[in-house]
Amino acid sequence: MKNRVAFTLPQLVVTVAVGSLLAVAILPTLQSDHQTLQRAICASNLRAIGVAITMYANDNNDCFPPGYENSPGSDWHLIIGPYLASSHTTYTSGPSKSPVFICPASVLVPPAGTTVSLTYTAHRAMFWCNPACNINGNVIQQYKMSQCTRPGEVAMVFDGCQQSVNYPGTFDAQACSDQLFDTTIAYPGIGNPNQPEPAGPNVDGPNGIGLIRWRHYNNNGANFLMVDGHVNSLLVGQLLRRNLRYDQ
Repeated sequence: MKNRVAFTLPQLVVTVAVGSLLAVAILPTLQSDHQTLQRAICASNLRAIGVAITMYANDNNDCFPPGYENSPGSDWHLIIGPYLASSHTTYTSGPSKSPVFICPASVLVPPAGTTVSLTYTAHRAMFWCNPACNINGNVIQQYKMSQCTRPGEVAMVFDGCQQSVNYPGTFDAQACSDQLFDTTIAYPGIGNPNQPEPAGPNVDGPNGIGLIRWRHYNNNGANFLMVDGHVNSLLVGQLLRRNLRYDQ
């Protein structure tokens, strides 16, 4: 009968210690890879949204979809739903469940009693109101894609702060950036348009309604879909006021 080989206590301690050190060394790399994948999926979502918006404009006299539509009660992400294989086009027909509208880096497990179906916010002025509305003294009315003379520079959809104030039963981003001042004024606007856009509270909940959620790069970066369809991943301080002000 052969003798069994057993580890001594010191050997076990050393083995466990080495394993722990390896885990500690590998963990940051795994976390970094996971965050990189989340950003890539988020950017892919936004590109798909950009294609759907362009298709909608091609079918609707070059107009952006309305950010909000009072009758029958809808918003831009539901209105472009058919271009993304979604049958939900109004609030009463049910929330859109397309994964394209949900960033994987967002809050995916919302507070009890709520659901998540939208984590991106659209530009306030370009995604007009139907009927026209007044935001910060500016009448928000039908806006055409060709009116944007800086399509590679102006952001039309971006990571938005999630909240449940406006949409009971949901923990979604507000459909449009009503509270983000620079999306309500025309370029060049007041002050210096080349100044960095303020980061804002950068929190999910009532304090972040309608604002950018810098949820990438350890809460220091966000993805922005530009009017020409490409996506920029920018850090706080890299987004300029001119990137949010619309062309008349």
